[in-house]
Amino acid sequence: MAALAWLWLFLFLVTPCHAFESHEDSLFFPPEIQHSWAAYTPYFPVEPYPSPPSHCTITQVDILQRHGARFPTSGATTQIKAALEKLQSATIFLDPKLSFLRNYTYALGTNDLIPFGAMQSNTAGKEAFRRYSALISGDALPFVRASSSSRVVDSANNWTAGLSMASNHRFNPVLSVVLQENLNDTLDDSMCPNAGSSDAQTSIWTSIYGPPIAARLNAQAPSANLTAPDISNLIPQCAFDTLFKEAPSPFCDLFTREEFAQFEYFGDLDKFYGTGSGQPLGRVQGVGYVNELLARLTATA
Repeated sequence: MAALAWLWLFLFLVTPCHAFESHEDSLFFPPEIQHSWAAYTPYFPVEPYPSPPSHCTITQVDILQRHGARFPTSGATTQIKAALEKLQSATIFLDPKLSFLRNYTYALGTNDLIPFGAMQSNTAGKEAFRRYSALISGDALPFVRASSSSRVVDSANNWTAGLSMASNHRFNPVLSVVLQENLNDTLDDSMCPNAGSSDAQTSIWTSIYGPPIAARLNAQAPSANLTAPDISNLIPQCAFDTLFKEAPSPFCDLFTREEFAQFEYFGDLDKFYGTGSGQPLGRVQGVGYVNELLARLTATA
């Protein structure tokens, strides 16, 4: 499970979010498929943004935002490539949807932000200015900080660039603080060495949903010898390949809507038992950030 790292954008009512962006512009597949990519699904709003009630005045906005879309982590890359090598070793492809694999070469990078991810954060900065420009002045620019991963730092800089562009470069905030992830970083989820993992729960679900999919693909690609864990590494390639190319990936055609939904549940289990409420020490990992947020809101920092 990859560690989560974040950037905190303090403009001056709390607005936690992933990113502000045009949902329609980033829809490559029907929602029932694209919204089932678990952690790799591009941000989409649950509902339209409502303006504050007329009797309310926004005086402060705190935005907790994850980095934009990225390449697979180094660990995920190893697992994806291993599963792909099995699939490509098949003696014959009996389903035409697999035929692209004959000439497919894996060419994704690792860890870093991709252009689509850079656009997400840039768009988020623009939208933040449109919503909250009344809070910004030359003497009151947003305070921006980020974890030290390159993709997080790049996302923060893309956010500030987007806000600057939306203001016609009148306001030019900068990334003020970079928190080293090997130190006491309240924007990273790996600060609690005793926290467990979601391996037990995800392994059980993999043993349930993975075998039928592996059996189907093995029948369509004789001698591939895919196993259940390979499925949880192949399905993400649909998302990674699509978002990198910004075009529908042929990997997505290898799975049904029901199978994507099953993978989404795999992702839900991973986060719920890894860092969420299902993890006994999950909340401990967020205490530092929550204390900082409370200090901001109560002006006791």
